[in-house]
Amino acid sequence: MWATLRDNRGSRGFTLIEILFSLVIITGGLIAVTMMLMQASRTERNSRHRLAVSSICQDVLGEMEAADFADITADNPDFSAEKILERCRTAEVARPEVDLTIEPYPDPATAHLKRVAIDVSFGDTNSLPERGRVRYETLLADDMDTMSDL
Repeated sequence: MWATLRDNRGSRGFTLIEILFSLVIITGGLIAVTMMLMQASRTERNSRHRLAVSSICQDVLGEMEAADFADITADNPDFSAEKILERCRTAEVARPEVDLTIEPYPDPATAHLKRVAIDVSFGDTNSLPERGRVRYETLLADDMDTMSDL
């Protein structure tokens, strides 16, 4: 008799507790998928901006290498932080900040060298996980004809 009642009761449908439990599980899964998609979107945007900034920095360093050694100064508007910042904005990099340093190499015996450092930070917020950073640092040397005069 009890077995018959259980079979009939089970075939009538789900209980309210079972339905609520299922909704909680489904909602948790949807929230997890949404969070994952939001993180993937932020990561993709950060990667796109990092690629654009890297390309801009490499272009500027290439232009410096092609320029006359005497023209590679912090006062030259062609190689200014504002120029790099303008290029970043044209590439739609979010909130770029540029720090450019051009200085002679510290050792006096190496007057034919200049140290160039380009540091670009970018991103939507000031929090560290959201903010990206690209830094290039190199030495540029005067060409061999000028170096032989030294």
